[in-house]
Amino acid sequence: MCYEDACRAPETVPCEEGDDAHCVEAGFMCYEDFCKNPWEVACEDGGEYCENGGCAGGVCIPPTLDDPCEHITCDEGEICILGVCEELVPPSIIDFSPKRGSFGTLLTIEGEDFGEAPSVTLNGVAVELVSVNTSSSPNEITVLVPKNKNCTGPVYVTVNDQTVASATPFTYELTSGVSTLAGDGDSGFRDGAGDQAQFHSPFDIAIDADGNLYVVDTGNHRIRKVTPDGEVSTLAGDGTTSLRDGPLEEARFSWPFGITMDEEGNLFLMDYGNGYIRKISLEEEMVSSFVSASGYGLTMGTDGNLYVAHYVEHRILKITPDGTISPFVGSGTPGFVDGTGSAAQFYSPQDITSDAEGNLYVADSFNHSIRKITLAGEVTTLAGSGTMGFADGTGSAAQFYSPRGLATDAAGTLYVADTSNHRIRMVTPDGEVSTLAGSGERGFAEGINSEAQFSGPQGITIGIDGNLYVADSENNRIRKITLE
Repeated sequence: MCYEDACRAPETVPCEEGDDAHCVEAGFMCYEDFCKNPWEVACEDGGEYCENGGCAGGVCIPPTLDDPCEHITCDEGEICILGVCEELVPPSIIDFSPKRGSFGTLLTIEGEDFGEAPSVTLNGVAVELVSVNTSSSPNEITVLVPKNKNCTGPVYVTVNDQTVASATPFTYELTSGVSTLAGDGDSGFRDGAGDQAQFHSPFDIAIDADGNLYVVDTGNHRIRKVTPDGEVSTLAGDGTTSLRDGPLEEARFSWPFGITMDEEGNLFLMDYGNGYIRKISLEEEMVSSFVSASGYGLTMGTDGNLYVAHYVEHRILKITPDGTISPFVGSGTPGFVDGTGSAAQFYSPQDITSDAEGNLYVADSFNHSIRKITLAGEVTTLAGSGTMGFADGTGSAAQFYSPRGLATDAAGTLYVADTSNHRIRMVTPDGEVSTLAGSGERGFAEGINSEAQFSGPQGITIGIDGNLYVADSENNRIRKITLE
């Protein structure tokens, strides 16, 4: 320190009571007639020689020190707060609300010992703190839910490097905007852009690597192509109800229903009225009859086999690449039983899809449930009570009403066209069911989440853009659901 125009070590600079301003101004204190570093001077709370600052942690604290804990070492299990070692108490969460919410929701967390600088995450996703109130009991933290679908999970509060998790999870609700990609709503046949095009009861949709949609236009007995910007053209079929193979424009179908695409870009569709699965080679621009079979929905499994939801026989069929057909699961009689192979029962299964791990999922329409099938043929019920109705929830607590369309994303989330509820539902891999879009009232309306209306939605697929596309059958439109 500077003393009498020279740099001096503090402990060599003399002082006395009433003549210690030069010590204090330099951040030191007068102790035993010399300037000393306060944190080198032992004291007890109330020690008079610390009166210019204070005694904390057994040492003197100078009044000019910005961080009074800088030179204090606390025992294990303690933390220095404003120069005082106090017992380290972990935070606790009593409750939070709301339990569900979308981007922009204000989430309030109640608990104890939240401290002065807590941090909060939702399932590990950092959030913005809006306010912290530790003066009341319980303490409260208000945070803003960010735009991130990974927010579903526990609420975590961290104080002084100690983290506590909520007993129940927060559920993040996607914001979904529903619009019309193509179709004017009238039943008819017309190619064109967007609302200049017409469909007649579109039933199912497949998608290629470029984002083009292939729509089974059931009432027109044609397969239509819709580009990502909504330009509609006719891919195959001349509109005449009969069975004819050949070039795309000469082919004929009769009440086609389900459609799927293999890894090579070939389309397979259920030509229900003709009792055949038809194959459309986009490369060769030809339609052929692959195998004689009936059913509604079909999907290409990860094992290279086709799987068919046989609506009439109440079972799932397996079709190998050479056209060999065999029952995969289901007894062939209507019922609602989990089990393996023929021990399981379905009731008019309508659609089927697969996930990246090879599991199959079935819209078991008249059982009002979503069933899961492993490649070993084990059938379980993922969601649905078995009775018609509408309820979000987990597993059997959820209810559907004649679900007829399914799609899965890369994370294993299922999207369900809940046809008679006129809604689009979402099912997590563990069976948590929520409503993504639709008011439940039959009609036509665009908007966000429950503002939108559908009328008998059937097929559904996921685009390369991560958005959903729905064959809104009774509205004669192809709808687009834009997910945040």
